Amino acid sequence: MNYVSLMMAWRYLRQTSNKEKTVSRMAMICFAGTLISTFSLALVIAIMNGFEKTTHQKLRGIHSQLTIKSYIDALNFEKIKPILKKEFPQVAAFAPSTLEQVLIQNPNLNNMSNLIVLKGVDPHMEPHVSTIETKITSTPKKLIATLENQSIVLGEKLAESLNVQIGQMVNLLFVEEQEETMNTIKLTKRQARIGGIFKTGIEEFDENLAYCSLDFLNSLFDNAGVGMINLELEPNANEQETIDALKKKIHLQAYSWKDLYPALVSALKLEKYAMFFILSLIILVASMNIISLLFMYIVQKQRDIAILRTLGLHENYCRRIFLYIGVGITLPASILGLLLAALAAFLLERYPFITLPDSYYVSHLPAHMDWEIIGAVFFVITVISFISIWFSSRKTTQISICDVLRTSQ
Repeated sequence: MNYVSLMMAWRYLRQTSNKEKTVSRMAMICFAGTLISTFSLALVIAIMNGFEKTTHQKLRGIHSQLTIKSYIDALNFEKIKPILKKEFPQVAAFAPSTLEQVLIQNPNLNNMSNLIVLKGVDPHMEPHVSTIETKITSTPKKLIATLENQSIVLGEKLAESLNVQIGQMVNLLFVEEQEETMNTIKLTKRQARIGGIFKTGIEEFDENLAYCSLDFLNSLFDNAGVGMINLELEPNANEQETIDALKKKIHLQAYSWKDLYPALVSALKLEKYAMFFILSLIILVASMNIISLLFMYIVQKQRDIAILRTLGLHENYCRRIFLYIGVGITLPASILGLLLAALAAFLLERYPFITLPDSYYVSHLPAHMDWEIIGAVFFVITVISFISIWFSSRKTTQISICDVLRTSQ
């Protein structure tokens, strides 16, 4: 009986007579509508996912995955280091660093308005917890080489603002000592050589950040010490559980890089889910077309249904005919739509077709398709389509066999 239902569904889908061309065209429209709605939903979610992942990667490259920090005193790195090694196996790497603010000046210019953040790092350990070394555009590209001999690494925008190049000397002006009885601040001047230039693509970093070795920073600020310890976790480690364990063990402030940008992280996630919900309505519209099509099929084929029922075919098998028709339209259309969306996402990710303005964290339109998106889109399409097809196919049980056979010619 299942074979009979399947063969009848296939025959109806292939119908080509002039009388049945209207329904056939309607079936093609339903196929196209399902394909376009699937393609649109999958591609837009892939683009939103690409925005989220690309933004995370850029920010994650500047900041470490987790950070241990004390807002009062400098950290005792030598004491904390063995604790991290022995009691936190989920920590893959760690590195000390310190932040200080300085004025930077081109000796050939009188401009003193460039207040920047100077970050002191361990050039041997820092590449294991951040990707700043990969952002260096000058030669040499190794962090340990660019920070040797009291050198600093500047952001590209900052170097353009100062009109300086690799190897040139700059003045660092900072507050070393302040007398409480005076209303003026004494600035100490030290010279540093530009060892390299980096480009993150994020304007706030490229304009206001410079790197130096931790030893050089401590020579500028006697009490700087180690202000924070940056951590990189193993791939499958749980961030929140590690943060809670760190707070409990060493009694210091610990946070993820996401805590530095809570609004941005939440906005990207909310946009992705909101777009998924809104574009799911397109699938609902396509399902309305499926309902209309199946009603047209049932009205057109009610004489065939009546004859089959008279010959002993159970009403459930008659209903399956139209279930198979609906599945035969929606399943290939949704699979083809997903394949086209995956292809479009691959092309957008591989080739920067569409460029974006500087206000974005990315230079071109990103797209990242993964199996979670494909599974979620396919699940939504399957559920909505099945409900629509099942609702429509119930119309076959309301056909009066006697009335149809009596009025048919």
